[in-house]
Amino acid sequence: MIKYLRAVLRLIASILKGNNEYMDIVEAVALLIEKQETVPRPLRLPTEEEVAAAERQLNFPFPSQYRYFMLHASHVCYGVLEPALVLPDLAPYLDLIALAKRGWEQGVSNDHLAFCGDNGNFFTINQSGEVGYFDHHEADVELGGGDFKDWILEDWLELD
Repeated sequence: MIKYLRAVLRLIASILKGNNEYMDIVEAVALLIEKQETVPRPLRLPTEEEVAAAERQLNFPFPSQYRYFMLHASHVCYGVLEPALVLPDLAPYLDLIALAKRGWEQGVSNDHLAFCGDNGNFFTINQSGEVGYFDHHEADVELGGGDFKDWILEDWLELD
């Protein structure tokens, strides 16, 4: 029992020190929600039906972590990055369908989905859940070696 408690305490300490290795998507989303900024007109979360409709329209099944984020925290505003959403009547830079199509038109491969614009470049995710970065000058996706949880923590919240 004492060994178990020590292991739990080490895990908690590593998370508090910023070691993201042991954090899962649920914890990363909870942390993101904690840091949410107040905005004049907050967006709502999409429904399961809206997420499923976007997957069908894009012919791209969302990886489990990305799907979890879409249903639980895609409405969060924080910092300068703005991941696209699957809500009706959004500006094109926030509309996932429009953003993904623009990414494919600019050279993102069909096995990647552009989910967040970055000054003419795109953060992408593949169906295995690996996050990449498409640089329009290089016209190539470079995988960063992490999953969506890592992207939230390291790129969006900048906790690395």
